Amino acid sequence: MTAKPFPELNALHERHHALTKPMCEVLAEAAWVCMSRHHESPKDLIVATSSENVFSMSWTRPDQRQEAAHANMNVATDMGACSVSIAGVECALGLYAISRCENRTGADYWLDLDKERKDLETGIRLEVSGVDHGGKAPIGARVREKIRQTQRGVPRTIAYAAVVGFLNARLVIVEAPQAPDG
Repeated sequence: MTAKPFPELNALHERHHALTKPMCEVLAEAAWVCMSRHHESPKDLIVATSSENVFSMSWTRPDQRQEAAHANMNVATDMGACSVSIAGVECALGLYAISRCENRTGADYWLDLDKERKDLETGIRLEVSGVDHGGKAPIGARVREKIRQTQRGVPRTIAYAAVVGFLNARLVIVEAPQAPDG
């Protein structure tokens, strides 16, 4: 199977209203540091939704200063996961990040099919996380955790949980079921 090109992470701000150019560059740099811990560029990235697609992800090898700037592995993993997840929902679902979410929404970003829309009432929530170790098991556990988080947030809105596994170059995107009433 031929891998499709993955969006350039440092150019996501051109299509995603929720990202300014400086923020986009910082998130992309964090993703490059995380990917470079385990892989050489380019690397096939599996994006799993209801099916699996393979994308070829390329990045610039971080220099020592960039690695030092992202030396906190947990923060770099979270920031890098935002970049990879936003690119992934664009590729896999045709959705665009239109705004960051407020606290207690159960998500990180508001998404929409219309990248120009600014009205969040029809938005879709995206909760993002990343793991830098293990295989499918840590990703699956984190996906379940993130689904529960979306269920504690804004009721009656569509939500997705996206988890990036940097070690195994895998992004899992799952639509979260609505929380049961009661």
